[in-house]
Amino acid sequence: MMNLRPFKILNLEEAAPIKESSIPYLLNLDHIVSVKPINILIRGNLHKGYWLRLSNGKKYRALEIPQELDSMLKNYDLSTDSLENLSFEDMESDNLVN
Repeated sequence: MMNLRPFKILNLEEAAPIKESSIPYLLNLDHIVSVKPINILIRGNLHKGYWLRLSNGKKYRALEIPQELDSMLKNYDLSTDSLENLSFEDMESDNLVN
């Protein structure tokens, strides 16, 4: 069963048939490799956004992501993780290396 959720993907191509700055997409959460909060400059205005990378190698800039992913990012506390104690072998075994 596919785990589809709605996203608003940024569309800044000049030749795009749709002149909207974002397009609604349904993406399978099982294929998302990483989500990173970023700032996006659109027509001179700064917007909160997200950099998405999928398992097929495609990359997207999103203006909105599903609430469950957003809350995971907001609740994530780097101070509780001891990334400095991880070795390269640990990261490979945990599939943290891309």
